[in-house]
Amino acid sequence: MTTFPTNLQPDFTKADFTKTGSPRLLGLDLARFLAFVGMVLVNFRLTASAAAGPDSPQWLLDFHLLLEGRAAALFVLLAGLGIGLGFARSDSLSQSRTSLLKRGGVLFAFGLLNSLIFEPDILHYYGVYFMAAAFLLPLGKKGLLGLAFALILAFPLALLIVDYDAGWDWESLTYTEFWSPTGFVRNLFVNGFHPVMPWLAFLLFGMAVSRLNLMSVTTRLRILGAGFALWLASNFFAQMGADIAALPDIQQDEELQALLSLLFGRDAIPPGPLYMLSSTGTALMALVLCLWLGDWLGQTRILRPLLLTGRQALTLYIAHIVIGMGLMEALGWIDTASNAATNPSLTVVTLYALGFIAACCLYAVLWRFVAKRGPLEALLRRLAG
Repeated sequence: MTTFPTNLQPDFTKADFTKTGSPRLLGLDLARFLAFVGMVLVNFRLTASAAAGPDSPQWLLDFHLLLEGRAAALFVLLAGLGIGLGFARSDSLSQSRTSLLKRGGVLFAFGLLNSLIFEPDILHYYGVYFMAAAFLLPLGKKGLLGLAFALILAFPLALLIVDYDAGWDWESLTYTEFWSPTGFVRNLFVNGFHPVMPWLAFLLFGMAVSRLNLMSVTTRLRILGAGFALWLASNFFAQMGADIAALPDIQQDEELQALLSLLFGRDAIPPGPLYMLSSTGTALMALVLCLWLGDWLGQTRILRPLLLTGRQALTLYIAHIVIGMGLMEALGWIDTASNAATNPSLTVVTLYALGFIAACCLYAVLWRFVAKRGPLEALLRRLAG
């Protein structure tokens, strides 16, 4: 019997999580695959400094820019959803909390090692998200949502205290003070690539969604509607901010322009309120669409390679850095911004990324004959339970 108060439990049963071939679970794996695809496309483009040109249409660059920051946001939201579902399966708050703290610690260590070769690492941030979530497990939907919105709104206020540019070399997009004590803490919590404030909000949104009955068509439609509303509202306010910034008197005030850019901008850096709401909206819509696709396609030959790839997100995240970017470096595609002649076109980088994703799908299918879990997923489970 569960030891939790009944008002903290989601409105679905334990059987919904354990029955084989649950469409809902298939949809989550598909969403992880979608996030992985977006992450590879974005990171490979940024690493190669690829841009639109004669051989690369503008719409392709626009598509890449649309993915920027959103694939990672979907990943974090799905992590929160997984945490919430795992908590619903558990009969012990202390056991769930201990497991999350262990996993958070292991991911934090993995991330620090990965940061040595890939500075925009997200794993060490994940580690802190997980450790924070360990103490937020008993919160209900309203508490999680309230805390998520509080983080989003508090971020601009934090920048009144912390200089967002501190530690950054914007020309090379590197954080020069990452390994100093002050710089590391500042990067981790406020001005890094995925700072706890406000990125933890994505995890909290996912935990809140986990409290819902995702098998219900009505619930899915409500989530889809909420996601669309957030996306639409962020577009409206972004346009309003652009109109205000275009006023002659406002254009002459650099400080006010910077404030408007933070409050009404939708770029991932810095992650202002509208970016957070817009990315949450697109993540929720993507989640619902993946759940429906999981229902319709199930364990078909078309879907199965994608599902297996989605289940190895941790392993393939490291692989896209070590193998994918390693090969890019061997080809001379990295650090070529000063030599346009050797810079790969965006089309070439996109095709390379798609080829890498296809190779990952093939690997995931073949690995399934070797083991149930990916190598790093199995290691994480062994170390953290």
